[in-house]
Parts: sequence; C-alpha cells; structure tokens
Amino acid sequence: MKTTIARRMLLRGSLGGATLAMALPCLEAMLDGNGVRLAHGADLPRRLGIWFWGNGVRLSKWIPAAAGQNYALTEELAPFARVKSKMTVVTGTEIKNGTGNGHHEGVVGILAGAQIKRLSASPFTTTFSSPSFDQIAASAIGTSTKFRSLELGISRRVKTVEGTTLTCVSHAGPSMPNMPQYDVRTVFDRLFPGGSASPRGTTDLSAKFQTSVLDGVLADLQSLQARVGAGDRQRLEQHFEHVRTLERRIANMPMEAVNTCTPPVRPNAIVDREGREQVDEVNRTMSDLLVLALSCDLTRVFSVLFSGSVNSTVFWQAGISEGHHDLTHKEGGDQPKVHESTVFTMKQLAYLIERLDAVREGAGTLLDRCGIMATTDVCEGFSHKINEYPILLFGGAGGRLQTGTHLRALRENSNRVTLSLLRAVGADLPSYGQGTGQTSEGLPGLTL
Repeated sequence: MKTTIARRMLLRGSLGGATLAMALPCLEAMLDGNGVRLAHGADLPRRLGIWFWGNGVRLSKWIPAAAGQNYALTEELAPFARVKSKMTVVTGTEIKNGTGNGHHEGVVGILAGAQIKRLSASPFTTTFSSPSFDQIAASAIGTSTKFRSLELGISRRVKTVEGTTLTCVSHAGPSMPNMPQYDVRTVFDRLFPGGSASPRGTTDLSAKFQTSVLDGVLADLQSLQARVGAGDRQRLEQHFEHVRTLERRIANMPMEAVNTCTPPVRPNAIVDREGREQVDEVNRTMSDLLVLALSCDLTRVFSVLFSGSVNSTVFWQAGISEGHHDLTHKEGGDQPKVHESTVFTMKQLAYLIERLDAVREGAGTLLDRCGIMATTDVCEGFSHKINEYPILLFGGAGGRLQTGTHLRALRENSNRVTLSLLRAVGADLPSYGQGTGQTSEGLPGLTL
C-alpha cells in the first residue's frame, strides 16, 4: 500500500534550545496516482508572481518578427531559449487608463489596472489608487499559506522622492504599499525561523551557520525517508542540499571588519563592493529563496522589484557606468548600452525561471503550476509611452495558460492580459481594472 502524507507535514526538531519546524517540498507520497492532485483529492496549488524591471526595453530588439508558435527569439529575448516552450510573449497592448505616457501611469496601469493617485500638487508624487493584482490574487489563493505574499527587491537604487509608485510593486490598496525586502538574510530568517536574537541583534542559528539548522530536524528526516519511496527520497535529498547551499552562500558573505573591541553587528547579507551593487548575486540568492518558499508552499503569491521605475541602477556587469534611467534619455543612436542593460536584466529573470522549472512537482515542474507576469513601466525609457507594452508570461498555471507562443495584440487593453492571468491562477473575477481600462474579458488566445 502506498504511503501517503499530508501536504502540510513539517519536519520538527530542536537545535540550541530552539524548536524547529521545516516545510517540505511536494512529494509523490502527497499526490494521487496520476501525480496531478493531492492524495486527499485537492488540486496542486497554483501560484502567481510579478517580476518587474524599470524603464522599458528597445522595441526593435524585443518584438519577434512573427506571431504564433513558430516565432524566433529576438536579441533581448534570447536569454529565455531554454524555457521558450513555457513562455508567452505578448506585444502590442497598451494602458487604457492614463494620458498615454509617463513612468508613474505605466506602473499603476500595468500593476493595478488603474490610474495614479496624486499625493500633492506635484504631478510626480503619486501612489496606487487600488490594489496591485498580486494582492487580488493573494485574497483568492494566498489565505492558507504561512505568508499571504512575499515582496522581494533586488536593486536598491530606486527613486524615493516621488511617492510609493516608484518604490513598491505591491500595494494592498490606495496608499498602502507592501515594501520589498532587499536583505537576503532577513528573508531567510522569515522563511526559516527558529533562532533567538542575541543582545547584539544577531540570530544564533543563522548568523554564520556553524551548525546547520537541518541538523536539528535530522531525526525526523531519517524517519520520513524510511517511509517513502525512492523518488521521494531523492527529492528530499535535493531539497535539503538546496537549503545547505543557501546556508553556505549566506555564511560566506562578506562580514564587516571585526578588528575592534566591539563584536561586529549583523551585516547586510550582500554589500556593495567599491560602490557597486552586486545585483546578480542578490538576484541569485533571492531567486533560490523564492523557489524554496514556493516549493514548500510557504507562499503562493510573490512580487520581485528587480529595478525600479526611474531607477539609478548601474549595470556595470554589462560594461555600463551610467545610471539606467539617465542612460535611456541621454544615449543616442540605437542605444546599444540600453540594449545591453535589457539583455543583462533578462538573464537575471531567466535564472529564476529556469530554477522554477528545475523543481519537479507532481507530473510536471514548479514552473508549470505558476503564472508569472514579467513587465515594466514604459515601452521604451526615452519616450515614456505606455503603448506597445512589453509583457512576458511564464508557466502554464496548471494547464490553464497558453505557452510557447507570441501573441500580437495590437492596441488591446493590457488589463485583458492581467484578467486572463488572475482567472488562470484561481481568482474568479467578473472584471478587472478601473475607468476606461476596465474589462470583463480576457485576452483571446491566452487561456486554454
């Protein structure tokens, strides 16, 4: 007889006097015989994500020449070659509720389907006038998990003097931002609590990981391994090796100088080096943590602010020395540096998507159970226009989203894409958006 265990099962133990409880990935023992539903009959969870970058793309190097299944990846989409079959490129849509241009209106229009809310007489001090769509999804699919949603940030070079529109992807409602978390150690501690704070503010179990938190649940792990099949034993080994890799990565992060009489305070996990942000390193660690949180069903909704709208992020890894927003306005010609910035940014996104697709879940992968929208604030930074919108969708939302295609939807309402996505992950909405952007219909060809 097949051993079955509950999806919410935790491994329990203790370490250093602290009680530990660790979530598990989806195992075969939690599923029905076909690997598409949980053993007790419920569907495997679907997830929704937002991945946002600032200041648009270069449309001439972004939009595929052909529509449909047989399109060729462009230069700026080339990083997704390995996951092309699980990606949908949507081009041609536009923000219908706005004046037609502007970073602020683009952010609120694409993420909330609404107009901006002005906070002062200045046209550039704004916030959201309604919830962002990740929070709409969280109300539908995020109520049974430990975290209703996770909000993560990568580059800290955001514009901080023009309201929350440019600093926060996620908003619970008007003037209710959900601040992104940029510190990978703080995220790790949230996902894996159990340490007790010392008087100096360090966390005993996570400061240096001289002893792994996994050792505290070892007895429970060994008991579980004896009860499950060979496939699940392999998944458990991969899962725990992933956690140990994260521990090592965090343990090896640069510490502040300690050549003083005062013990060092707990540092930022990944610090700037010679004034340069380590966005690729932060992105990899945050992505690994996010994959772990999703696979353990700690959350089903997330947003990642990779780079803010009107940001001053310097993509030095791509050989660039100027802040990104200024570069989009000052670089002439075909803007080769702006293009290289976009390619670098897409490589960072591809890392997350490939990691999601590497995790087996049921008969497919973790990515197959996701619906992720990756988008930006304007079509191109120099123009400020909010038509011909760059939108990428990843994952099939459990077989409900079309993948592997380029949908050319010229002058269509971008909110139709969002409504299709929300419905696909389980938010049963009659309509989405406000004012002239409101729609009760999804985008044709996007859902199955």
